[in-house]
Amino acid sequence: MIIKEISAKKIKNSRNEDSIEITVKSDIGKSKASAPTGKSKGKYEKKYYKGNLNQVIKKINSFDMLKGIEINKFDDLKKVEKVFDFGSNPNVALEYAILKNFKKPYMKFNSGYRKLPIPLGNVLGGGLHTKGRLKPDFQEFLVYVENCKDFVTRVKVNQAVYLYLVKNLKIKERNDEDALVTNFSNLKVLDILKKATDELSYKLGYGIRIGLDVAASSFFKNGKYHYKNYSFNKKKVSLDKDEQINYLVHLVKKYKIGYLEDPLHEEDFDGFKELRKKVRGCLVVGDDLTVTNFERVKRSKVDGVIVKPNQIGSLIEVKKVVEYCKLNKIKIIFSHRSGETKEDFLSDLCYIFGGDFLKSGVYGKERVAKYSRLRKIK
Repeated sequence: MIIKEISAKKIKNSRNEDSIEITVKSDIGKSKASAPTGKSKGKYEKKYYKGNLNQVIKKINSFDMLKGIEINKFDDLKKVEKVFDFGSNPNVALEYAILKNFKKPYMKFNSGYRKLPIPLGNVLGGGLHTKGRLKPDFQEFLVYVENCKDFVTRVKVNQAVYLYLVKNLKIKERNDEDALVTNFSNLKVLDILKKATDELSYKLGYGIRIGLDVAASSFFKNGKYHYKNYSFNKKKVSLDKDEQINYLVHLVKKYKIGYLEDPLHEEDFDGFKELRKKVRGCLVVGDDLTVTNFERVKRSKVDGVIVKPNQIGSLIEVKKVVEYCKLNKIKIIFSHRSGETKEDFLSDLCYIFGGDFLKSGVYGKERVAKYSRLRKIK
């Protein structure tokens, strides 16, 4: 495949914010791809754009240094990355569009890891992804199915939990990630979710586990974790590091939580290591801690790593992170962003690199697009 021409334009994401879409024409076809944006961003993420979006688009539309570059294998993207860097979003959108020129990229770029992931569904939200003064402090309340090998069934079970909550809580409002919105406290939500997963596990015959994206950096300040909706009786509670760890250990045991993302703030490598020792059987996962950055992933002691390509702006770097995780038996979780587009190439990457989980919403066209793509691949 030889690149002939590239062009860029503005599109809207799921939050009605401006994002970028890039089209690549080659000798074998034409493809377009777009990039998402996150509201809850890690301190060490790469900048989305090098300058104003309008200026970036103008520069890309007059950029001709990619013309004639030949792409035949995944590592050929290094040629692109040597000359093209307009920020993480243009970089990722461009590389997606290049790979999509191939009819079946998920077959063309065989890493040897290919498999379908476990869908990790965000059913109820709080934190920075949810508007309003009173909301859960934890950013995402997640569910996933353990004892089932069928991808479609796993998606349907996640949806069943979501619909159970809609019916029993009479909730209609959804947040940035199309997760349900409530003003209930963290503990109240966990009580409800435990009841839902217990009932549906029995009814459907599958083991449904609860996961949490704590996004602890979002409420960490001056050495303490400041909760605003801790429980029904206590709203505002401040915990130091040891208290936060003990609190999370208690939650894992009480609610049989199997997945714990960003439980501590993004600088606390030692805290992650300490917590991990105390919650055996629960995956302790880094996102803001690791930001798809090879050096930070190497430094961390976690069970799993979130992979968001536009955190690092390079699919070559994504490959490095994935290969390190595979070598060190660290779970890989490919993840959407809160400000999503209908772009579904994240699913191809997840399949190509044998991601253990794909984290997306349960409802919403931008979220479902990722699962629909995996169904086609299946």
